[in-house]
Amino acid sequence: MSWIEQLSRTYDACFGQPQFAQRPLAPISTVPQTTQLHVQLHPDGSFFHASIEEKVDTTLFVSEDSATRSGTHPAANPLTEQLEYCAKGIDLFGGKEEKQKRYLAQLKAWASSPFSDPQVNAVFQYAENGTLLEDLLREKVLSATGNVLEKVALGKGKQDPLKIWVRWSVIGANQAETWSDAELAEKWRKFEASQSKDSRFCMASGVVTRTTQKHPARIRFTSDRSKLISANDADGFTFRGRFDESQEALTIGYETSQKAHNALRWLIERQGTRIGERVVVAWTVANALPQPLLVDSWELFQPQEESVLPPGVGRIEAPAGSQYAGDAGQLFALCLRKAILGYRQEVGSTSDAVIMVLDSATKGRMAIPYYRELPGWDLLDRVERWHSLFAWMQTTDGGERFIGAPAPQRIADSVFGRLDRERNTVQTDDKLRAATIERLLPCIVDGQPVPKDLARSAFHKTVASARERRGKDKSKRAYWEFDRNLGVACSLHKATHPKENYAMSLEQERTTRDYLYGRLLAVAEEIEGRALWISGQQRETSAARLMQRFADHPCGTWRTLELQLRPYIAQLRVSRPGQIAAWLKLIDAIIGSFGQTDGQSDFLLNRPLSGEFLLGYHCQREALRQPATKNKSDEIEQESSTIEEGEDQ
Repeated sequence: MSWIEQLSRTYDACFGQPQFAQRPLAPISTVPQTTQLHVQLHPDGSFFHASIEEKVDTTLFVSEDSATRSGTHPAANPLTEQLEYCAKGIDLFGGKEEKQKRYLAQLKAWASSPFSDPQVNAVFQYAENGTLLEDLLREKVLSATGNVLEKVALGKGKQDPLKIWVRWSVIGANQAETWSDAELAEKWRKFEASQSKDSRFCMASGVVTRTTQKHPARIRFTSDRSKLISANDADGFTFRGRFDESQEALTIGYETSQKAHNALRWLIERQGTRIGERVVVAWTVANALPQPLLVDSWELFQPQEESVLPPGVGRIEAPAGSQYAGDAGQLFALCLRKAILGYRQEVGSTSDAVIMVLDSATKGRMAIPYYRELPGWDLLDRVERWHSLFAWMQTTDGGERFIGAPAPQRIADSVFGRLDRERNTVQTDDKLRAATIERLLPCIVDGQPVPKDLARSAFHKTVASARERRGKDKSKRAYWEFDRNLGVACSLHKATHPKENYAMSLEQERTTRDYLYGRLLAVAEEIEGRALWISGQQRETSAARLMQRFADHPCGTWRTLELQLRPYIAQLRVSRPGQIAAWLKLIDAIIGSFGQTDGQSDFLLNRPLSGEFLLGYHCQREALRQPATKNKSDEIEQESSTIEEGEDQ
């Protein structure tokens, strides 16, 4: 029951606060609803205007029964309702007259109560006069053939006119739109509360108050029928065998339930992350500040939706990819500390943070597969450790480069995604993406080890995609996709081997076999890539085409690459003599760094390479890209030490 308490506290802390005025919390006894028909009335209850509009999100006033209505005798909502409930004479067009009677009875009870309002009286007077259908047909808002109402065109489809939702405005009122009138919503809450006389002990708040067995749906989106709490199975095994009635198993106060569900719905809409039908939401109880849980370092430093964050939070310039030099780790750590410090200042030292995952296996029931509560400062410490552990050179979907940690969604896309060249997008199954994020959440929040199978899959996916960097359409997206996969694979290998203490810059003193072979492949790719660029050829290098084979049989494949490099080496000895001499000297130095095992050079071992191979490859490639001070004229002529993506390698 802790989640109900925390959400209720969040509601109390945030409801009516001016900083949330643009997207306020919904009042008690209201739910969101998409409406299509707008009817405007004069204060005396006479018709003024009506129009069919595109689907509009509207605050729907509900009773305890109407919020969860179903069956053959559904309860009516006050004010905003379906046309079948609002219009007299609906039975002539296929509707049920009893629904209109229940709607009028509900309005009449409210209009005659101490909690009435002139707007309620106007709507009741008009509905009781029963001219709504006549007015809509006269104004040609609706049309009919005989006793059949024609379907209403809405967007790309058509809808049964009896099922369209009607919202009301009263011209001349202080707040013409009934659905957005806060004073009217408070009057409805008091009237609706006065209709219930039953009081029990609320197990969530610990007080005796009005309780409910009917809890809201529409949590993740307006058409969501799944519920977190449901106890309507009087004949099954929900409580039978332990209790005589469901109230003995669980009792929750009506207002507590409303506050908790409204707060959760608001948090999801405002800052939730949706993966298919699964939703992840993280917040602080005191101020609903979103927690940087599922973002990469790029978004952490430069948040995309600034309206969600308080002023001054997270607005730190990210370390750019061009700064991939010896101080890359220190620069990233400094930016990370500044970004986290901004969150700490807003969270405070006492506020609790909550992480919640929602999912549903069926349309009627929703589950919480993951839930954590911890102090806000502690969560930020764990987020900082995650970003530090995964820090590496990354590439965004748009080709921007930054140093930091990839988001869990990006990891899922890299491991399981498929590049759709026609749409120029990466397609990933929602279930696989959601399952991957669910596996990574405990790694972020609880500090659990990163699954090694993800690191292995990312490694194999990267080496397999190297030869696809150039498509027939010459799109840069395939190149960025390889770079993105490469950054994620390096991050995962680094995170799954923390004791190795890998640096984000080239480690010349690291002489492990896999790391050195990665460096060799990067130099070979650089030699051929430079020669191809000088000659104006646009095709992939042999090193890229043979990367997967190289990862499986490095020694044998290196011999093949050496033979294929000879014409390019000869070409560069003419156009770039100083540069090719330096690269050949680097190859000799790398090969000379291999150690020995049982009297045999590690270079001659032909067993498959691990993910460390990609770290050596990536670091050597980035080191070759760094501009250096040259004295020889033939070396000054080069624009950069490698072919950038924009130069069509």
